[in-house]
Amino acid sequence: METSTTTSTLKKESTDNEDDNDNQKKKKEFPQTFPDSFPIYPGVANYDQSRAETADTVVFTVFYRTDQDVLTVSNFYQSALPNSSYSITQKEEHEESIAYFFKKGTKEDGNVVIEVDMEEGGTRVTISLILR
Repeated sequence: METSTTTSTLKKESTDNEDDNDNQKKKKEFPQTFPDSFPIYPGVANYDQSRAETADTVVFTVFYRTDQDVLTVSNFYQSALPNSSYSITQKEEHEESIAYFFKKGTKEDGNVVIEVDMEEGGTRVTISLILR
């Protein structure tokens, strides 16, 4: 099975009036095959992402950080995933992190890990999204 991987850093200057339109603009920075319906925490300006591909699967991994606390970001995903038609199949809580496992039909699944950023403060978010 042949696998290809690409990595890049995507940056956008943040503005004072971030809203749903700004969230849609940020999503346009992601690869074209990243689902537009996947929720991204509002006000995030810097993303790192990688993409790995096999014959029948694409795996995106997106990393970003925010100054908001883990609970605030977790509450966003707990609400935004179902509102975007993703079913939360499992939730794991640890001392300094919360993970949501999700799926959408038979074509998309993955997880969101929200954790304390020990080096820089704030919260680090890792999204792994698998498309079939």
